[in-house]
Amino acid sequence: MAQLSSNNDNLRLLVDLLATYRSLLATHPNDCDLSVIPEDWTATSEEVLEYYVAGSGGERLPPTLRELADGVRVLQLPRTSIDMPPGDKMESLLTKKGMSPKKFHEVQRMASYVKNLVDSVYDQNEVSSTNRGSLHIVDVGAGQGYITRALGALFPDAKLLALDADHGQTEGAQRQGKGRRVDNLAADISSRIDHRTVLVKPESLLGAVDTWIQDGQNDGKPVPVLFVALHACGSLTPDMLRAFLTRAISPRHARENWYPLGIVTVGCCYNLMYPEDYPLSQKLRSHIPTTASPLPASAYHLAAQIPMTWLEKDSQSSNWKLRPSVQKASRKVVWRALLQFALLHPSYAHSPSSKKSTGIPEGEKKVEKGSAEVPVKWWLQPRQEPIACDAHTSNSNPTFNRLPKIPVSDSSPDALLQGSGQTETAIRLGKLPDSAYQQGWGHFLNLAGEKLGIRWGVEDLDVLRDSVLERRIELLHTVRCILGSAVESAILLDRLEWIQEHLEGPTSNRPSQDGLRQWDVELVNLFDQQTGSGRNIAVVVSPVIP
Repeated sequence: MAQLSSNNDNLRLLVDLLATYRSLLATHPNDCDLSVIPEDWTATSEEVLEYYVAGSGGERLPPTLRELADGVRVLQLPRTSIDMPPGDKMESLLTKKGMSPKKFHEVQRMASYVKNLVDSVYDQNEVSSTNRGSLHIVDVGAGQGYITRALGALFPDAKLLALDADHGQTEGAQRQGKGRRVDNLAADISSRIDHRTVLVKPESLLGAVDTWIQDGQNDGKPVPVLFVALHACGSLTPDMLRAFLTRAISPRHARENWYPLGIVTVGCCYNLMYPEDYPLSQKLRSHIPTTASPLPASAYHLAAQIPMTWLEKDSQSSNWKLRPSVQKASRKVVWRALLQFALLHPSYAHSPSSKKSTGIPEGEKKVEKGSAEVPVKWWLQPRQEPIACDAHTSNSNPTFNRLPKIPVSDSSPDALLQGSGQTETAIRLGKLPDSAYQQGWGHFLNLAGEKLGIRWGVEDLDVLRDSVLERRIELLHTVRCILGSAVESAILLDRLEWIQEHLEGPTSNRPSQDGLRQWDVELVNLFDQQTGSGRNIAVVVSPVIP
């Protein structure tokens, strides 16, 4: 199943599942607390993942661990990507310049899907080829403009607006269409793209589109506007949806110069969301007490994990094993946690090194907020209450209540860092080069000691590496990442339910100015997670969804 258009009890069941394992979500390996792992959970990460991914080997797991894996596997969203033509038969892109294979995969598939979506809307509603030329596309969080230019090539008559909060990204995207080596097609696409730096919120997004349309030559006729976003960080996706829904379900006004055709947005970076953006739906808000934080802050970091892709078959033994890239990533987490345990152990005496620590104490770190860091560290800049989204709208427009408010005790910096792994030692240690984890345990400890300004009190550093402890730390990390899949599923299903609640409201039955059918909404798996595209689900709202 690659598309989901109806919500059932999975959402509430997911929330209940996450509540059951809240202590696991809130405990990072760096916290040095393995009491959240039952004593009989002695399986290896590979054994747990084999059962979670392939459903085999369950006899090696205790019943409670099987229950956790079963619960997530059954309730999580399916992640198989939708069927599309092979890469060489999909809509071709103008260039691969600047794109990694992963980014190219995402841009090509998303652009091809959007082309199919728009064509389906126009074909089903018998829109003439003449009127199709009035399409306007808004790329929110456009970055370097890869998807903007790809859509510009597929829609040769469309006008495009590329919005980003970072002026540096905007300038970079503009440079892509300039220079002596730019051909006529690229130059034509660039001439139809308007790049603007905007801190996107619902009201600023609608205002930017209003101004853009007014500045264009549209013969006074309302024009269709399609919103797209490829990996809109944090609260950018819900804010896009707020803006879209405000215009989509509010009463039409004769002086409006545009109407929404649809929206295709793939979110990411759930840890950057404002806390009021989950849950959104009334269905879930009525299920979760407003006095409780729905999830610990650390859970939103885990939502980025894709453990379904972690295993591969060994070519010689046919046994499941961790992919090399996963082994490296897991080793970083486990060794850094082992370091925390080593620093706590009384028999492993260590003394201050003659060298000064190269880490920076947490209290001395300066927080510099770049224009692209929106809404990174939202607690440093409290969100303002929403204002009217459009000067043309009336008081009858829908409002989006950001309640329930997260409890004050849960929104303090200490509470928000709980379970994130950001301990004082981890912050002082900072980021180590990949080579620190590739040249053995002793090399890692020596490098870490130098960074922390300490000298180990034992010559044989292997005594600081407890194999049983290491295995349990790795298990904790793996189980938390499996739960991360349930976290992302709950967030996406909540968004789906929230949109449906608004589209099924009292204003949804009014006649449509543009003659299009009523809105459909689906979650669509655009990308193949095996390519590394972890955030592969798009929220799609359109009169027709292919």
